[in-house]
Amino acid sequence: FSSISSILLAFWLALVLTFALRCRSIQARGDGDLQTLWALAPSPAALWFCSSFSHGVDWRGKQRRCSAIRTPAKTTICTQTTARPFRVCTIPPTSAISAATAAAKSPAAVTTPTTVMLRPTLMRHLAAPQPIKPPAIPPTRCSFHAAPAPTPGPTCLGPYSGFSPPTSCGPNYLLKTLADSTWQVTYNRRNFDSSNYFCTPINCLTTLGYDCTKCVACRAGYAFVADGSCQALPSLAGSITSVGDGVTSNLCNASALNITTDTGMSTAMVSLSVVLDPAGLQTGTGAPATISSLSRCYLNGVAVNPALTANANALSLNLSLGVNNITCIAVDSNNLMAACTRSVRVTDNEPPRVTCTSTTINTNNAATATLAWPRTTSASDNVGVFNNSCTGGPANNTFLPNTVIPIQCIVFDAARNRNNCTYTVTTVDNWPPSITCPTTVLRNTTAGLATAPATYSATASDNVAVAAAGTSCVPASNTIFGVGSTVVSCSVSDTAIAPGPNTASCTFRVNVSDFEKPIITCPPPLNITTTPTGNSATGTLTVTASDNYALTSLLCNMSFSSTTGTATSLVGTLSSTFPLGTTSISCTAKDSSGLSATCNTGVLVRDVSPPLMQCAGTTLTLDASSNTSTYSPSPSTTTGYAATATDNVGIASTVCTPS
Repeated sequence: FSSISSILLAFWLALVLTFALRCRSIQARGDGDLQTLWALAPSPAALWFCSSFSHGVDWRGKQRRCSAIRTPAKTTICTQTTARPFRVCTIPPTSAISAATAAAKSPAAVTTPTTVMLRPTLMRHLAAPQPIKPPAIPPTRCSFHAAPAPTPGPTCLGPYSGFSPPTSCGPNYLLKTLADSTWQVTYNRRNFDSSNYFCTPINCLTTLGYDCTKCVACRAGYAFVADGSCQALPSLAGSITSVGDGVTSNLCNASALNITTDTGMSTAMVSLSVVLDPAGLQTGTGAPATISSLSRCYLNGVAVNPALTANANALSLNLSLGVNNITCIAVDSNNLMAACTRSVRVTDNEPPRVTCTSTTINTNNAATATLAWPRTTSASDNVGVFNNSCTGGPANNTFLPNTVIPIQCIVFDAARNRNNCTYTVTTVDNWPPSITCPTTVLRNTTAGLATAPATYSATASDNVAVAAAGTSCVPASNTIFGVGSTVVSCSVSDTAIAPGPNTASCTFRVNVSDFEKPIITCPPPLNITTTPTGNSATGTLTVTASDNYALTSLLCNMSFSSTTGTATSLVGTLSSTFPLGTTSISCTAKDSSGLSATCNTGVLVRDVSPPLMQCAGTTLTLDASSNTSTYSPSPSTTTGYAATATDNVGIASTVCTPS
C-alpha cells in the first residue's frame, strides 16, 4: 500500500511541476505537519526537501516517512533509498534542513507560508514573503496559480488527536462543522475528540486530508496569502490608444497592435488607461487589500513612472520604431499579482520629403556648357534617409546647348518608403551671333532714271548655329534706290531656345549719285520781219528742259514770259519784241545734283519794206525783192530832176542816175 501511495504521490507532484513549468509563477504553502518545498536547479533537477516526522502525511493525507534528500548544491544529506520521481530519505536530526523543518512545525509557521516563484530554468526558495517581480512572460497567458484538479468539494477526514475545537475563527477563516453538508464530510470517529468544529481558510477548494484547517488548493481566481487563506487576485484592465492613428485597443490583448509613427517623428505616442482593483482581503486582518507601490507599467523591461494606483491611471508612452512590449503589473498588499502584456509594432509609412530644384546654365561663348549636376537631392525623413540617388544627366557633366534634360531622383527612407521628384537642367545659348555688314555701296543712277539697283549681303556666325533663315536686310538686296543715301539695316538670329533666340544687327548705306545732266532744247533761230512802218518785230520761242532726277531751274539770258512743267520737265516760253537785226539767246537748265545744260538760239529781224521815193511829184514803189526803188524817166523828160525818199528803218542813201 505504501509503495502504491508513493507512486501516486510522485505522479501527482510531477503533474504539478509540469504545469508550474509551463506557467511563470506558483505559490506553495508549508505547515507544521508537512513542509513541502521545491527548488529546481539548472541541471540536473533536484527535489528538496521533505519531513521526517512520524506523523507526517503526504498531500493526500497518507502516512509517509521521508527517506532521502538532495539540496540544489547537490549535497547529499541522506541516502537515497528508492528510485522515484522524488528523492525520499530520512533527514538526519543534526542537519540544517531538520532544524528548518522543526521551525516550520511551530504555529507561527502556519500563518507565514513560504512563497516559491518558478521560472523556466530556476525555482527559487524564498524564506519569507517577498514582493513579486515582473515575470518575463505575461502571466495572463496561463493560469496564474497552479493547483491540482479538485474533486467535487473537499473531503475533510478530521484533525489528528489532540485538536482543540475553536469557538470562533480569525480573519479570513470560516467556522465549519463536520456536519456541514456543504463539505461532504466523511470521517473516522477514532481521530476526533468531542468537538466537530474547526476553522477553514476562506475561498479554499481542497483542504489537506485530515486537517481541514489547511488549504492545499484555492478556488479558481484565488491564491494563497500569508495567513493561509485564499484571496482574489487583483484585477487589471485597460486600453491603449495611438495618438497619431486614433486607434484604441484593449491593453490585455494577446495579439500584436500595429500602429504608425507620428507625422514627422520617428516614434509613436500612445496613451494608456489602466484600471487596477485589489479585489481580495488583506492577509491577517480581513480588511480590503490595497494596491502596492510595486504596481507599475514597463516599456521593454524599463519601469515607467509614475507607479500605478488603484482605480484609473493615465500614462503616456513614446514608442520607438519596431516591436515594443508594454507590460503592466498590479500587485496588491498580499503580494498577489496580475499582469498583462501588449506587443505594439510601430511602423513608418511616411514617405521621405524630397525637393528637386531645376536649374538653368548658359553656354556663354562656347558650344556646350559644363555642370557638375547633383547626384542626390534634398531629402529628409522622420526615420532617416536610407538611399538617395539621381540619374539622367551626362556622365561627363557636359550639356549640349538648347536642351532640357530631366534628372530623376529616388529617395528611400530607413523603413523602405519611397518618394521621387524630377528636376531639369536647361542649357541656354545666351551668346549672340556675330554679323558683318558691307561697306557703303555706291551706285550711279540708271540712264534716264533717278534710281539705281543695289545688290549686297551681310555675313554672320554663331557659337552654336545661325538660324536657317540666315541674315536679312531692310531694304532687301536688289532694291531700287533713289538718288541720295539710304540706310540699310541687317539682322541675324541664332537657334537658341527661350528666352532666345539671340539676335545681332548692323547697318550700312547705299549711296546713289546722279551724274546725268539735264537735257535742254532750244528752238532754231527765229527769222521775223519788221512791219512796214516799224523797225522791230515780235516773236515767240519755246525752250524745253528735262532731267532724270529733278530740275531746279531753267533760265535764259532774257526772261521767260511763262514757265510750265514738272520737276523733271520744264517748258519756258520767250515772247518778246525783237529789234531789227539778230538777237542771240542762251538758256541753261540745272538739276538738284548741280548738273546743268545749255542751249543757244536767236531771233533775226529783217526789214523787208522798201523806202518810198518821190521824183517830181511821182511816187515810186520799191521792188520788194531788193528792198530798192528805181525810177527811170523817159528820154523825152526834160533834163534835171529832184528826188525824195522815206523808209521805216531809215534811208541810207538816195542816188539818182544819171545824176
